[in-house]
Amino acid sequence: MTMPHVKKLLLFDIDGTLLQAQNAGRRSLAKAYRETFGLSDAIDAMEFRGRTDPELFQEAAIRLFGRRLDDVDYARLIAAYFAILPQELESCVFTLKPGITDLLPKLAGLENVVIGIQTGNLETSAYMKLKRGGIDGYFTFGGFGSDHESRTEMVRIAIQRAVKKFGFKLDKNIFIVGDTPRDIEAGRKAEVKTIGVATGKYSIEDLTGAGADFVFKDLRNTDRILKIKYQ
Repeated sequence: MTMPHVKKLLLFDIDGTLLQAQNAGRRSLAKAYRETFGLSDAIDAMEFRGRTDPELFQEAAIRLFGRRLDDVDYARLIAAYFAILPQELESCVFTLKPGITDLLPKLAGLENVVIGIQTGNLETSAYMKLKRGGIDGYFTFGGFGSDHESRTEMVRIAIQRAVKKFGFKLDKNIFIVGDTPRDIEAGRKAEVKTIGVATGKYSIEDLTGAGADFVFKDLRNTDRILKIKYQ
């Protein structure tokens, strides 16, 4: 059967864009460092927004130990993190961002639109968060922090997976949707269009200043998103 022409590929960030998990990841990493190494003090001073998990995990190690974690210690830390995160997600004040419960079903029902993920979360923790919000079923592929420490390479990996999975010809009608300047920077470096949403810490002015091609207060208006065209 011939695949329908895909006019638009939308790759969504998770934290601050699709949902808010009240720093569950930060608390989980601090606890994982404490359980694994008996230390966690460096976590509080770190900026998490828009960064990949491996980048954060290794930065904490450099702050604490003066070096990156080796493969064995990294695996121990990740195992502890994955064990702690579900508990933090259940106990935190967890919300989906405005418009998400209406937007995703509408996008999923369109033959000429494909949606995926681009997130600094490790793939396992990404799906923990999506499942907690009841929206995991909308996303069958993406680019994750577990794929690469660089957000730009992560975006490129997500695009490659979309092409392979859906069999459409790669064109320029590709957009990433995110709430931080780092999302915007990654999209620009990957040579795709960027949609900034001011649903996190950063304002419309911040995202415009970062070079976003389109900026919205939130994602309440599905038609407005679908009318965006590559220029």
